[in-house]
Amino acid sequence: VQLIENNEAVVSTQSTGEQEMKLEDIIISSIINCRDWSGFSFNTLPNDLLLKILNDVQLIENNDHFTHSCLMHLHKLLSPTLEELYIQKQCPFEITDSFWSAISLKCPYLKVLKIDQGHFIDEYSLRNILIRCSVLSKLQILGNSEIENIIDPVRVNINKEISDSDSPLNLTFLNISDCKSVSGASLVTLLFKSSSTLTHLNLSGCCQFDSAVLKTIRWCTKLVYLNLAESDGMNDAVFGQISQSCTSLRRLNLSWCENITDHSIISLCENVPGITHLKLRRLSSLTDVAIQTLAKKYNEQLVKLYLDRCDEVTNVALKSIVEFCTSLRRVRISWLYNITDEIVIDMLERFKYLEEADFSGCKLLTNDSLTSLSTSPSVISGSLKLLDLSWCNRFNNLELVLSRIPDSSLTIVDYYGTIHKNAVK
Repeated sequence: VQLIENNEAVVSTQSTGEQEMKLEDIIISSIINCRDWSGFSFNTLPNDLLLKILNDVQLIENNDHFTHSCLMHLHKLLSPTLEELYIQKQCPFEITDSFWSAISLKCPYLKVLKIDQGHFIDEYSLRNILIRCSVLSKLQILGNSEIENIIDPVRVNINKEISDSDSPLNLTFLNISDCKSVSGASLVTLLFKSSSTLTHLNLSGCCQFDSAVLKTIRWCTKLVYLNLAESDGMNDAVFGQISQSCTSLRRLNLSWCENITDHSIISLCENVPGITHLKLRRLSSLTDVAIQTLAKKYNEQLVKLYLDRCDEVTNVALKSIVEFCTSLRRVRISWLYNITDEIVIDMLERFKYLEEADFSGCKLLTNDSLTSLSTSPSVISGSLKLLDLSWCNRFNNLELVLSRIPDSSLTIVDYYGTIHKNAVK
């Protein structure tokens, strides 16, 4: 980097890896310490490095010249060779409509477009990107409250064969979480046109979709990841159809779907053999019957299970989890008021690969649950990194507990959220 008299940053480099990171640090430091931006511009900075800098650097107040220069250079980045574009949440300036509209014209081979919360792409530009960027496979738009129609809705007969779609999309990854303005018709069209390719679908926080819209998820038979958290329209009847069609699912999130009961979990176990990650948070109608069924079905292949605030789940169901699901790496059973020390002791003894355990809000737990912590296989191996005991008011002297395993990298969170940990030797 050369900072000449007019403060123009001139960069020429072909370096990669560690050298490139050092260059980034120099550039960011130069940007932060620069006083006069009237002549600032970028020259031959590598595109991937520039995008990282623009996402990481904090905008200095009243830096209009810098912002303008960044936006101008962003426009220069748009070319037929650009395959991935990720505008992160911390990107320090607003992306203009002219930039969004230029993507579909200048980047026909764009494969990945990710736009974090806080940046708003207009509907017209987004629809053109989907139409003109024919190889686009991953689309992520988070928390955009201004988009109603991601794509122009078409009249779709829900019983029509998918192969009749005359203009399919190639999306394999779709994440529109917390986009609460997206219309049901637009989502149905997206699923219809992507049904033969879509493997990852995240609709968490999209509470506006009713059961008729969510039912069309069943078209996407290649799904391996499905996040439906906070989907008010999801119920046993709809999920039953999804589980019968989407039999390749491996990761599923049904948290806060208040109309989901044991019937959905039993249907899942009957139709989907390969579940490894399962989040069932705050399902108040879930009982021990469903949990025992999934424990026996998925046993050692299950590596993540979240059951926090499932009020009807008791020690009976959790004993089945301890018996069958011994490969669990992350488990959350927080705010289950009937859970006793015995369950925690058994989990620490049997879960050899445990990495994180959350027992927060389990009011009956005491220090007795940690008596075997120092001999736990996951502690001895070093895999257990986090034990959350926040809002558990019967624990004390957690520093003493940790002192008995001085070489461990374990972190324990106490009632007040205070973090206790040892330095690893």
